[in-house]
Amino acid sequence: MASRRRQGCWRSPGLPQQRYGHPQPLGDTRHALGDPTSGRADWQRALDILTALDHPDAAAVRAKLQLP
Repeated sequence: MASRRRQGCWRSPGLPQQRYGHPQPLGDTRHALGDPTSGRADWQRALDILTALDHPDAAAVRAKLQLP
């Protein structure tokens, strides 16, 4: 499991699996390119996953959801 963490491949039973980690970077890109609706949807998915994992990055994603 430790080697998968180093590679950024988080897997947990019952959680949606993302091929390249979590959708937060995609949300950042979509928001920066002027598509805040899609960006927020990606951030929300990331927040759901990170919250379920009790991951410390959840707070940063939660803050992004407050952006205009």
